[in-house]
Amino acid sequence: MTAGKGATAVTGLDPAVCNEFLDDWQAREAELAPGQPLPPRGEESPCYDCIGLSEGDCGLPQSATCAAATDCVFRHCLCSPATAAACSSQGPPSDLCACIADCLPLQGDCAGEWNRYMACSNDACSRDCG
Repeated sequence: MTAGKGATAVTGLDPAVCNEFLDDWQAREAELAPGQPLPPRGEESPCYDCIGLSEGDCGLPQSATCAAATDCVFRHCLCSPATAAACSSQGPPSDLCACIADCLPLQGDCAGEWNRYMACSNDACSRDCG
């Protein structure tokens, strides 16, 4: 069961971390070829590459409890123009923390996992995405 729209019961998401991650994500998206899921061949894409590596290095939340929530975050909060057909929203949310919270189950520590992942990615990619 997810927290649901407008839920405030989920805690552990730091707005500063969410905002920085969303800025980095938008920089990543700007490196993509128009309408494509990958950057143009032969062009530098340091932010795209860094965030891709950080998914493994920083522990993208994929525990049994959080995997469905992570899929939800990518469909609802971090939609790519290249994958808009698979997304349920268009464009970035105005409040990433609230969007993520809407995807998280009430049980478990998925908020903490997401906060740790985003903070790690922010630290790892600030130079490449900033």
